[in-house]
Amino acid sequence: MKKIAISLLLCLPILQISAQFQEDAFCNTPAPEYSEFISLPWFGNSSFIYNFLDEINFANYKMTYDNAKYYVPIKIWVYRTDEGTGGATATELQQLIRDLNTHNITNNTGFLYYLKPEIGYIDKTKFQRVNFTTEAPGLSLKNSDNGCINVHIVDDLFKKVDGSERTTGAVYHSVTKSVILKRGLANSTLAHEIGHHFGLLHPHENWKEDKCKAEAVDRNRVFDSGCGKSGLICEQNGDALCDTPAEPDLGGYSNSSCKYIGKITDLWGDAYKPNINNIMSYPMRKECRDNFTPGQIAVMLITAKKYNECGWDANCIMKSNPSNPYIFDAQEPDDSPAMASEIKGNTQQERSLHRVFSGDTKTPNQPDVDWIKFEVTQTINSADIIITNSNNYKGTVKASLLTDKLEVLSGNKLNQPAVLTLSTGTLEPGIYFIKVEKAGNNLDNSLFKYNFELKFN
Repeated sequence: MKKIAISLLLCLPILQISAQFQEDAFCNTPAPEYSEFISLPWFGNSSFIYNFLDEINFANYKMTYDNAKYYVPIKIWVYRTDEGTGGATATELQQLIRDLNTHNITNNTGFLYYLKPEIGYIDKTKFQRVNFTTEAPGLSLKNSDNGCINVHIVDDLFKKVDGSERTTGAVYHSVTKSVILKRGLANSTLAHEIGHHFGLLHPHENWKEDKCKAEAVDRNRVFDSGCGKSGLICEQNGDALCDTPAEPDLGGYSNSSCKYIGKITDLWGDAYKPNINNIMSYPMRKECRDNFTPGQIAVMLITAKKYNECGWDANCIMKSNPSNPYIFDAQEPDDSPAMASEIKGNTQQERSLHRVFSGDTKTPNQPDVDWIKFEVTQTINSADIIITNSNNYKGTVKASLLTDKLEVLSGNKLNQPAVLTLSTGTLEPGIYFIKVEKAGNNLDNSLFKYNFELKFN
């Protein structure tokens, strides 16, 4: 009897978590409980959103890699075979983060994301295919780091419906703050799931319900008296944001050209006019999604502030070390040979060596390293690697040229360099790596911004 009681107790958290993985067409993230939903400060109050945007001067904010409001760590877990083979590649992970940042920069969200060291590898073949209902909750609970968003990448995510398996795409789990993601999905999917982490709902929430729960196309339509609530419908139904148009689940009402092809109306007889490009929507092609509305951005920023993670907040980070801002460049992540960013001959890139965070302000910082790779397609006489100091950095910088087997061919280092040049001899066809790092006895974590140029002679 005692053993049975213990077994039931151990199963209880998993059963509770499984309940939050509810069925949906693509993203399986459920809407919050209604009591939680109506407690949101913008529920029934669009002016709260607009006032917040005015307070942060959003209309004049132009986001760059230098002025993000939040720097959020992503801990990635890759599921491989028992032998440690297969699973998402370093190139896939690199592109995942770059696409995520591209969506946020182009929409001026104020969020940038970086990989938290190190990648977590789960070498168990049976979990390359994960059952959405019975396995995903336990895996996301067991494999989880604090102070970050955990992203689990599996080869296949499926669930059983009426006795048969059906592949699903992704889910965000609020208890473990984890995303479960199937490999090979559209580049907007991670941005979609992280949108859930920061408080966003699907614009089509409850679109098949009655007039008291479904959203109306008309932004000025108010509730009927029989609903027991009053005010604008768009402020309380759907995702409770009036700047995201009412819409159905777009999967069956859109085409591969990212066009809305539906001819249906809402419950009041008005034709839907959805934003098929919204990142939180469900168009047939998920590649169509590239847009957050100002209202959605406000919700994400307000939710991030509520999380109160100092290690994410740019202002809090600056207070902890005002002389050392955390600014990374568009080539990140590129901290290892496997994730080396590529450069073509006779081109330039703006880059930086910066603080490396683990997601909090207490963990000691690590020195940043940039790995860059280039290809020589035919023998060249020589190449010049030119590093120009962009922010008057006072420390010592080292650059090394390596073969594709990471054998060092040459190197150079200078203290307080204005320009550091590394010249090569003849280079035969092949792949080469360049490693840029700080050097010396007293490594510091202060920001070094530089222009990187590769010249073929």
